Amino acid sequence: MAGPTSDGEAEALCAPLDAPSGRYIPEREVGRGASGVTYLCRREADGARFVLKELRLEMLEEWKSLELFEREVATLRSLDHPAIPSYVDAVLDRERGRFALVQEYVEGRTLADVIDAGESLALEQFEAYLRGALEVLVYLHGRVPPVIHRDLQPRNLMIAGDRLFVIDFGAVALASAVSTTLTVVGSFGYMAPEQQRGRATPASDLYGLGMTFIALAARREPADMPEDPESGQIDPRGILPVPKRLRELLLAMIEPGLGKRLGRASEALTRLNAADQPALKAATATATLKKPATPGRLGRWLRVGSAGLAVLLSLALVGGYIASRIPAEGELRTLGGWFSGHGSTLAAIQVTLFGDAVVMHPRWINALAFSPDGEHLASSASDGVILWRVDDGSIVARDPAFDDYRALAYTPAGDAIVGIDWQGRVGVRDPKSAALLRTYNSAAATAEAYEHGHLRVYDLWTGGPEQIRVAGFWEPPYVEPSVQKLIERPPRRLVVIDPIANAVVWSTPLDWTNISDAALRYDAEGRGQIAASGSRLDAPKPGAPAESTSYPLVAFDLPSGRQRLAATTPSDARALAFARGGDELLTLGYDGIFRWDLDSGARQGSLGIHQSDYRSEIAVHDATSRLATSYDRGASIVDLSDGDHLAHRRGHRRSVVSLAFSPDGSTLATGGGDQRIILWSTP
Repeated sequence: MAGPTSDGEAEALCAPLDAPSGRYIPEREVGRGASGVTYLCRREADGARFVLKELRLEMLEEWKSLELFEREVATLRSLDHPAIPSYVDAVLDRERGRFALVQEYVEGRTLADVIDAGESLALEQFEAYLRGALEVLVYLHGRVPPVIHRDLQPRNLMIAGDRLFVIDFGAVALASAVSTTLTVVGSFGYMAPEQQRGRATPASDLYGLGMTFIALAARREPADMPEDPESGQIDPRGILPVPKRLRELLLAMIEPGLGKRLGRASEALTRLNAADQPALKAATATATLKKPATPGRLGRWLRVGSAGLAVLLSLALVGGYIASRIPAEGELRTLGGWFSGHGSTLAAIQVTLFGDAVVMHPRWINALAFSPDGEHLASSASDGVILWRVDDGSIVARDPAFDDYRALAYTPAGDAIVGIDWQGRVGVRDPKSAALLRTYNSAAATAEAYEHGHLRVYDLWTGGPEQIRVAGFWEPPYVEPSVQKLIERPPRRLVVIDPIANAVVWSTPLDWTNISDAALRYDAEGRGQIAASGSRLDAPKPGAPAESTSYPLVAFDLPSGRQRLAATTPSDARALAFARGGDELLTLGYDGIFRWDLDSGARQGSLGIHQSDYRSEIAVHDATSRLATSYDRGASIVDLSDGDHLAHRRGHRRSVVSLAFSPDGSTLATGGGDQRIILWSTP
């Protein structure tokens, strides 16, 4: 990508984008490729910043670029992972020739910037970034069909704080059993041999990722690396300043032959996590990737500077520790990390200095659930499940299994914890040890019943360990846009699945383009409701130049399937929740929280709080008529009986993505991207 242009040039190159979610004003150009330009933009309605990627038709050398762009938009719309900048909106207007994508704005620098600067990362940091990238590949390759990035290289991996993001899905492809065309897409030096022949597989992404981290460790591009004189392949063994077990892993990821290369991201992640990490971290807590020794006076100055830096770091840690112990208004206690944006190394330093054991969830805490007696809280992130005591914040149990649950729930009797992950797998866990007791694969039911379509899961309900229901949305297999109109595709379906019986117990077709959220509830008698929100591309209206986007909203009674609501929302409703025993539905979008009466099907009004983040959530406690919504790195609490705003609890340093009320409604738990859980009093 080229560097930013002048203000005048950027103004001439782009016009404001009128998209379904609002008007986006480009501020400056941040990148330029062969067929498009990327801008930093702000949304006119609230000033929030996003990234706008526009395909420029005058720059196209072939129509394949347009196909790739449309595929990128469709793929990003279906993805939901904290390390992938989120899809916000898109305009695909063939009539006017405007093609643009709006995504979450992540401020940081790429690994290419690190390599160009010749920087040396701490070994623990290097491993954390590699682990984060592999977790993304596990998610992408685990979808049906697998999503292949095809352009993993330093410029497409971005560091923001202590997190690594995978960006630029402009070369993305979906793996299929049969390939009829050969398309070579990627960056030379980071493309696997089979990808250079137009035959990319999920293992090709592992090759690109392995070569990227080899370049990061060696601080040089593949073109500058030594070659094996016999095979002509890159041979980086002599320039990798990393421990042997890490070197062996990286070399296994870039084996030229598919038969010898690590074929699955999950296998690479297991090998990375299975190393002797306690001993390694004790020995390398402050180690960096090796650099040549610096002799003489310069070396002495560097040693003095390092000592001074260590003193400053210690002071910063002590200050951060003290600051974290000062509670915010309404805060009861914090569970997990005490110094924002850091992981196990700083936790170990805290133990050494203060004897205060801390366990930190990595990155995002995606799900929370209180036990029926209110004494324990379960939390889930990409490192597994942790059980906490609510009264003192101590850890009761931890299972480090790689199960990143989207939703968690205790059974009413408290005899099990149930979680559902991004791929539709339901796990039943012991409420005392957090150990995984059994797993059900709800995705298998939809794959068998609907010709191997992909299941996106949204919500679960459990009446007991053997009575579980999952709400999801079945999407048919991906079809290339060039042949999509030539075949009849099965419809998308909103489904309720019994994962134990491995069966779809209820479903209905929806003529939607995308689904945003689904909510599910049942009562003790087995009666319930399901609701879903999404978007739909409608035919042009009379006098309109192009298709328009609407935002449908539906609700049904279960198990009868009687439709209670068929409406449209002003903007994309990204979060749903039932209230008043299932007679009312709440929707959260960019223009506010709306209340829908399911008896009349009418919208009752707005609570005024708008969606502040692409992963905003809402939670309801019916008995006390309390609603909580994640907002501005905290949570706002509203009285549903009169709509009054009661309090705003703000204490996280990153967005809040999970919420849970205690059984009596007196406590609200919030989980965020700052590795922390905060317990708040509710007014």
